[in-house]
Amino acid sequence: MENMPLEIETLIIAEIAQAITPEEQAHLNELRDNDPAIQVLSDKLYGQLGGLHRKTNEEMEESVRHIIALANAGKVYKRRSILVGLRFPLIAAASLLGIFLLATKGYESYLGKIPELARQENDENTYLFDGNQWMSVKDGELNINEDGQLYSNNTRLSTPEKLFTRSNAAIQVGRRKTLSITLADGSSIVANAGSTIRLPKRFAENERKVFISGEAYCDIASRAGHPFIVSYPTGKVEVLGTAFNVRTYDNETPSIAVVEGRVKVDNQGATTILTEGQKATYIQGQYRVAAFDVNVVTAWKKNVVFFPNASKQEVESAFEIYYGKKLSIDRAFPKGMGRINIVRSEKESEFVDQLPHDLKEVPSKDGILHVQ
Repeated sequence: MENMPLEIETLIIAEIAQAITPEEQAHLNELRDNDPAIQVLSDKLYGQLGGLHRKTNEEMEESVRHIIALANAGKVYKRRSILVGLRFPLIAAASLLGIFLLATKGYESYLGKIPELARQENDENTYLFDGNQWMSVKDGELNINEDGQLYSNNTRLSTPEKLFTRSNAAIQVGRRKTLSITLADGSSIVANAGSTIRLPKRFAENERKVFISGEAYCDIASRAGHPFIVSYPTGKVEVLGTAFNVRTYDNETPSIAVVEGRVKVDNQGATTILTEGQKATYIQGQYRVAAFDVNVVTAWKKNVVFFPNASKQEVESAFEIYYGKKLSIDRAFPKGMGRINIVRSEKESEFVDQLPHDLKEVPSKDGILHVQ
């Protein structure tokens, strides 16, 4: 069991959470029948997690906390594991929380079983989780073909051959980077810096689902009877064929802007229908819908940030999203900072040089870039 593939554990977890497809179930049954070690692993996981979906929320949270404590104490499997990840306690906690959600929320959380990558917030590398391990993706493009094979810059990535049917992939886009993803159905997603995308290498027969946290521009191919669903941390967008921008960074309120077509948005139970030219922002339990300038909303795709009349907070947020570092504008602008059009580059100083009002960097030792 020392070298048991992560595929086996994720299959068993999906079975426990009752989120396994018939094809995956047949594959898992065959594996257990042919390898006694897999049966032993299955028994252990059922012993730890098998009752989660029958417990109350409080009981499930207590179970998760207990398993995390065991993992951190080194009392559970002492090997590289989707459950424990002893070398990376953050991965252990994130993975176990994913299991807790998986048992209660179905397919969206099934995608969430992919372990989070323990890395610094300002990491400039883009990473891909291929179903077995995290790998660095240096090129700014990623393609997935109909067989679920991954390509970067026309070169096939070295990924495991024997993954289960609905194998998932995750992409974490580095700071100072954007990534263009082309899906097998012809849809495309351009992800902004600091974003996370999780998606199946092969879509299910009756629908197409992906998860986005951060910001992405989605151009969705129309397929009758195959709706495309974009889930984000607090809601989802349902489309049949359209282009829209979704922005869901942690420190901001979620917003959806429709460039073409028509979508239905749902955030914590609040729903609305958006058509071309409409942008919805979720504020205080409801959507506020207004017209938007597509050149402003999608400027980031060309590495540009544009504000007709920027506030300090907007500029500081735009800097942190791209560079993974806090910016503090130490001057008051009660009527706004005016029109700002900044071309993003690798150098933080070039961002600052483009700010109006002759703002200059000042020495600081608190890890924050101060300008005044």
